[in-house]
Amino acid sequence: MERIDQFDFYKMGRDLAHVMKLDETFGSTVTKGDAVSAVMQILRCCTGLLAGKPVKLVYSENSLRALKDAADKFWKEHFADTDGHLKDFDWNAAISPYDISKLKTAFRTFENNLAAELGRAATYYVPKRGIYDTHDLMNEALNQFSDEIRSKLSANAPAANDFRDAGRALAFDLPTASGIHAVRALEIILADYYKSFGLTPEKDMTIAKYLKGLRDVKGDRTPDPETIGWLDAIKDIDRNALMHGRKSLNFDDGVRIFNLVTGTMIAVLKELPAIPAAQDGKKLGLGSLLLASDKAANQ
Repeated sequence: MERIDQFDFYKMGRDLAHVMKLDETFGSTVTKGDAVSAVMQILRCCTGLLAGKPVKLVYSENSLRALKDAADKFWKEHFADTDGHLKDFDWNAAISPYDISKLKTAFRTFENNLAAELGRAATYYVPKRGIYDTHDLMNEALNQFSDEIRSKLSANAPAANDFRDAGRALAFDLPTASGIHAVRALEIILADYYKSFGLTPEKDMTIAKYLKGLRDVKGDRTPDPETIGWLDAIKDIDRNALMHGRKSLNFDDGVRIFNLVTGTMIAVLKELPAIPAAQDGKKLGLGSLLLASDKAANQ
């Protein structure tokens, strides 16, 4: 998926519109001064489109290349020297209607093909979801968190990526997918939280299993009761049922789980130690993070 700047389409239309102002009817007079800017704009626009900017064209690509060839030929005949550079020319010299007609015919062919292709393009408007900003949901769901929490979550790339995917899925009205990614992100962070108390996760851990182990922790450092409360509220969500099609979520369910995971992750990440300062420009990994947690627990 690639984000497109819609204003690029406006600029493309503005640039290409210059050629339609050239009058090729018999008896009309189009000077080189009239045509030079229009041809330059066509060449620039064609070059960008052939490079996939703002979009990669498929159906209309051949007519696009034909338009560029026509504009190249027109440029060489009227404005370029033998080396292809802009030459001195009489701005008031007339250009034959036949030359203008050939250029505009190539343009009209491309325009018709482009209209057909863009009419079938997978272009959609994604409305705002509840109070959530569409741009943030699609591009950076981590903006949901404070700087401190976002920094800790960003240090765990798999968890951060899953939470971003949860936001994107919610933006596209895919609540079941959003729920799967949100819970996956929480489980990844929860493993780090579990290890920070000196516990070793078993194979096929669930939130309920994490919760049981955390409740049994004894000593000077124990899980915050508020965090346990958040985990208690979310433990019955069965991610496996979601992943294997035994359960689907509607939009309200998706928002509920997204918000519940958000609150739970905040509670969990608040208890994890801050990421130690980088040494020699390198980020410290989870081992250093857990070591800092152990030191904090023994102080």
